[in-house]
Amino acid sequence: MEEGRIDLAAPASRYVPNLPETWRSLRVEQFMNHVTGLPDFFDPQHLDRPFPPTLEAALAAASKRPSTSAPDAQTRYAGTNYLVLAAVLQRVTHKPYRLLVEERIIRPLGLHGTVLEPARPPVGMVASYHADNGRAVVDAPIRWPDYAIAQGCIVSTLEDVDTFMSAIADGKLVSRAALLKHWRPYLFPNGAQGGFASGWDYGEQGRWHELGHDGGTKVRVRILYGANLDDHYVMVYLTNGNRDDVWSRTLVDSVQIIAVPR
Repeated sequence: MEEGRIDLAAPASRYVPNLPETWRSLRVEQFMNHVTGLPDFFDPQHLDRPFPPTLEAALAAASKRPSTSAPDAQTRYAGTNYLVLAAVLQRVTHKPYRLLVEERIIRPLGLHGTVLEPARPPVGMVASYHADNGRAVVDAPIRWPDYAIAQGCIVSTLEDVDTFMSAIADGKLVSRAALLKHWRPYLFPNGAQGGFASGWDYGEQGRWHELGHDGGTKVRVRILYGANLDDHYVMVYLTNGNRDDVWSRTLVDSVQIIAVPR
């Protein structure tokens, strides 16, 4: 955006002409803020089933699934939105998404514990668990396809995630001026606020703006800032599961109440 190559108010089809026909009026900002109403490109109840073989096939498959709502009707998170955004970036830069992440984030920040290989996890990676009636049960492996990296298939460490989030807050990857401009909650046509601000989970607590993202019960990152980013905190919660299935927001909110001035 800062380079002037992507207009968030433009249809994503301006950059990716081969999007499914019914998606071609959807704007880039709608994909970023999860207000497209599009379904996931996979069935979350059957992650053991084969995924579509290519990005094009995944988008085609998603277009045949029922929409969750009309566009601009509600906030509804979907991995499909990230596939389209990654396709936009690839068309604009003429580079694979993996290479963009490596060139612009991983190498400059020295994230040596971060891997973009969803189908080939690194040796020594801890097992992931979910709760089942008070027991911690090992998650079945998911063989994510290569094109799914953009929707959350990156393996990292606590140290690397902290480095990344701190770099964001310090304006090292995107200028602070641009962050403050775009870190505003999406507004629906009726004036109601959406749950995201240019791709970031958005909230407010007292004098703090909360920007972040989560991975259900296991992962949550959050940047808190006051009037500007000179006054900020970074919070990173990273685990591999718990017996109680406690949502990550509950834990991070509890820490925030104790650790962050009101």
